[in-house]
Amino acid sequence: EPVMHERLLDRRQLEHDLRDAIENDGLALAYQPIVDLDRGELHAFEALVRWPHPERGPLSPAEFVPLAEETDLIVPLGAWVLREAARQARRFDDLGGQAAKRVMHVNLSARHLEGDGLAADVTRAIGEAGLRPERFELEVTETVMMQNAERSAALLHAICDRGVRLAIDDFGTGHSSLAYLHDLPMHTLKIDRTFVDRMLDDARSEAIVRTIVQLASGLGMRVVAEGIETTEQLAALRAAGVRYGQGYLFARPLPPDEAASWRPPLLTPRPRPGRTLPPEAPPPER
Repeated sequence: EPVMHERLLDRRQLEHDLRDAIENDGLALAYQPIVDLDRGELHAFEALVRWPHPERGPLSPAEFVPLAEETDLIVPLGAWVLREAARQARRFDDLGGQAAKRVMHVNLSARHLEGDGLAADVTRAIGEAGLRPERFELEVTETVMMQNAERSAALLHAICDRGVRLAIDDFGTGHSSLAYLHDLPMHTLKIDRTFVDRMLDDARSEAIVRTIVQLASGLGMRVVAEGIETTEQLAALRAAGVRYGQGYLFARPLPPDEAASWRPPLLTPRPRPGRTLPPEAPPPER
């Protein structure tokens, strides 16, 4: 069929272009701020990959990451993201300002987690950038982590032993098992945006958010709410005890120069009658 043939040729060309972009720094990272909702300060960035294709124009991850996952390109793509995110974190340090000395979050794919080179890729990235390991936080979803739970646990322990932090992304939407919260050295739970979207009109979603906050607090972990888009959502999350958040209400993913000079909006201090804001709890030792 001519149409099928054209689609196959287009896919092969896109795969060729992606391979070339990975090998020749043709990709780019955008950085979405993560805000301390209590102190009104920049807490961290999440690095998100973009592809400014020279002919097709800017491509979102949804247009090329699935292709990378179906081929052998997701591992070198993930390694490139690790290196570039670490280098940019160091550039932020050199520039000074609020972006300096902040944690950098990077997402992990299933294929990269299943491979043999992830720990080496992480170590190489932070070593070449001269970045302290605790400034790097790797995000992995429950679904990805549970695909090969035993192998994932061993690898994540090895990475954590190097001082790198770990976060569970989209918490509550995947193949959940509370056992891994006890067995794995996780530092952060990220509340999926679906709970944030629903909590204003759904008491069950609000209860889930409050339960996640209590669970994380008992385990000495941070909680980050994703997808905050309205002031009403922000108020509800702060009332539920969520300490950190990210979303379009604060900023879309930013190019490096804008991220370097970005400042969070002024936030009204959370009411705490008769109490001062406690210091942030240190990450758990596991």
